[in-house]
Amino acid sequence: MVGLREIKKAIFGYSKKDVINYIDGLKEELVQKMYDKDREVRYIMDENDLLKKQLQIYKEREELIIKAIINVDNTIAMMIKKADENAEKVKDELIKQEEIEKEKLEMIRQEAGNVEKEVRKVLKDLIRDIEKEKLSSKKE
Repeated sequence: MVGLREIKKAIFGYSKKDVINYIDGLKEELVQKMYDKDREVRYIMDENDLLKKQLQIYKEREELIIKAIINVDNTIAMMIKKADENAEKVKDELIKQEEIEKEKLEMIRQEAGNVEKEVRKVLKDLIRDIEKEKLSSKKE
């Protein structure tokens, strides 16, 4: 390509052929630069499209993860609530059972007290009868 300084001057100015060659060279250089820029823009647009698709995939994954976390959180909350309810039921049942066992124990104590009184009475009567027998056998 012929540069502007290299164009030979003709008698009445620049050589027409050199000017045309110079302009053709600039045109080719400009066309090549435009082609390169177009190719670069297409590459960047393709890369941008790919990045948009990847971003969409990541957003969808993020939504799924958030939903999963919410589901897990809700499940845990339900499990804790059920565990608390079951613990409360078990506690109530144990309290009722304790009351029943206390009542049974009190009844057994009363029966034991009654049996003890009865045994003491029988023993007293037996001892009295034995003493009466002794006295009556001595008299004879």
